[in-house]
Amino acid sequence: MGSPYFLQENMQKLLGESISASTIYDQCAHLAAIAEPIMAVLMGLAANAGLFHIDDTGNRILDQKPIEKPNRRGKGTRTRSGIYTSGVIAVLENGFRIVLFQTNIGHAGEWIDEILAKRDSALPPPTVMSDALSCNKPTVPCNQALCNSHSRRKHVDVVKNFPDEVEFVVSTYAGIWKNDDDSKALNHSPEQRRDYHAEHSLSVMETLKDWGEAQINGDDLSSLIATCELNGVNAYDYLIAIQRYRQEVSRHSENWLPGTYREAIDKRENQAA
Repeated sequence: MGSPYFLQENMQKLLGESISASTIYDQCAHLAAIAEPIMAVLMGLAANAGLFHIDDTGNRILDQKPIEKPNRRGKGTRTRSGIYTSGVIAVLENGFRIVLFQTNIGHAGEWIDEILAKRDSALPPPTVMSDALSCNKPTVPCNQALCNSHSRRKHVDVVKNFPDEVEFVVSTYAGIWKNDDDSKALNHSPEQRRDYHAEHSLSVMETLKDWGEAQINGDDLSSLIATCELNGVNAYDYLIAIQRYRQEVSRHSENWLPGTYREAIDKRENQAA
C-alpha cells in the first residue's frame, strides 16, 4: 500500500509476472471507483463517532504548488505549501473503528474539522486524541485529549539542556506508565482502564500540571526583570514594591507596570498624608 506504481511493476517482474505500471494504475482506479460510495457511508458514520485519534506525517507531491487557504482562527487567507497525509481513526459507540486518510496541503486539524462538520448536532461533543500541536486542535466543539507519550518524548529531547527538570518530569511520568502496565496485567477493558487511570494517575497528572504552571510563573518573573532592565528600572526595588502593595496591584494592575509603579506609590502616599 502506498508504493509507487513503477516500483510495483519492478516487484512483479522479480516475481516472474509482467504487469506494467499503467495497468496497475488502471486496476487501482477501477477499484477506487467501486469503493467510492462505500467511503461516503464510512465518512458519514465516522462523523458521529464518540472518539477520534488524529495525526499527520509529511508527504510529497512533486507537481503540487503552494495555495491560498482560509485562516482557521482568523480572517483572510495565507499561503500554504506543507503537504501531509492526515490519518483519522474514528471509534464508534459499538467499538467498530474506521480508518480514514487524506493527502493534500493541510493537516489533521483541518481534516477532522471537515469530518465533524457533518456530525449530528444532537450528539454530544466527541473526544479528539492528538499530539499538542495547535494545528491539530479542532475548531469545532470537542473534548481534546493530548498524548502523554508525545509530551514525555519532547522533554527527553532536551535532557542535555535541562537535566534536573527532565529527570523530574520523566520520573513522575513513570508512575503513569506503571499504572497502565498494571491495568493491562489485570486485563481491563478500555472503560476499566480509563477508570483505573482516573483513580490512580490523576494525582500524578495534577503534580505535573502544578509543576508546569510553576515554571511558567518563573517566566513571568523573568519577563518583568528583563523589562525593568531594558527600561532602566531597578528590578529589585520594583519586585519589592509589588509585594508590599500587592492588594493595590491586584485591584489596579495597570498602574503598577515597571515604568509607572513609582507614580502609583507617590499617589498612595499622598492620599495617606
